[in-house]
This record gives sequence, C-alpha cells and structure tokens, in this order.
Amino acid sequence: TVATTKMSTAQNVPYNGYAHSFAGMTTQFILLAGIDAGILLLMARERGIWQRLCSAPLSKAEFLLARTIATTLISLFQFTLIYTAAIAFGVRIGGSMLGFAALAVTLCLLNATFGLMLASIGGSAAATRGIAVLVTLVLVMAGGAWVPSFVFPKWPQQASLVLPTRWAVD
Repeated sequence: TVATTKMSTAQNVPYNGYAHSFAGMTTQFILLAGIDAGILLLMARERGIWQRLCSAPLSKAEFLLARTIATTLISLFQFTLIYTAAIAFGVRIGGSMLGFAALAVTLCLLNATFGLMLASIGGSAAATRGIAVLVTLVLVMAGGAWVPSFVFPKWPQQASLVLPTRWAVD
C-alpha cells in the first residue's frame, strides 16, 4: 500500500511547500546574482576599466573587500525582500532567528566570494558565465532547492551534506 504523507524536519510542524520553494529559489537567485558580480569584474577587465581601477588610490585588497561587502549587502537586500514576501504565504521561520540571520549573512557572503572566485579564474566573461551557470544549477539541484532532499535516495542525501546550498535550503 502506498500513501502520501506530508513530512517536515520539525516535530508537530506540517510540511509547507511554500517554505521549501522560497528557500530553494532564494538560494538559486542569490547564487545567480553572484555570477553577475563576478562577470562584471571580468567585463571591466575586458573593456580596460580595470586598468583605471588599478590606478585608484586604494589597494587591491581594499577594492576586493569593497566588492565583497557591496555584493553581500545587495544579496541581503534581495534575501530580505524574498522572505518578506514569504511571510505573506504563511512561511514561518522555525528555530533561532539569530541562526536564520547568521545563515542569511553566510549565504550572501558565499555568494559574494563565489562571484570573486569566478572573476579570478575566468578567462572571458562569456565562457565563464556558461560554466558558472552550469555549476550553480548543479549546486542548487543537488542541494535540494528544486526537489526536497528527503526524496533523494540515501547516497545523494548524504553526499549533499557537504554542499552549502543544502544547508541554505534546509
């Protein structure tokens, strides 16, 4: 006999499909925005703007820190807007609000550094964008953003525990 049962990780809390959708799509959207942050630096290098930036009176470390902070803040703004809308759909944050806020900041910082990593290893903006989108989509799919990870077979469930996207969605 096969029966459908809604499941949740918390005790006595019914499964909320909206909560999973908002968590998964937030993770995906934020990582896709990180791609654009990295591609923007590659385009600046291709167009010669990078040379002008290098002549500015700030160190490379200061410039990279500023890019990281700016991208993180933009991502946090996006995160806040999405979860403000999620409340209208009955999504509630279970557990620690401090933990949720720490996760939001960590995900957005991951996003910013992901964009910088792309800019550092990418050759051209066009080639890097294609590879980065593929990597991002694999990360969000394997992390359970599209389909809840509890429906995966056991080995992908265990393997996905090393992915930051799995933790962000959970």
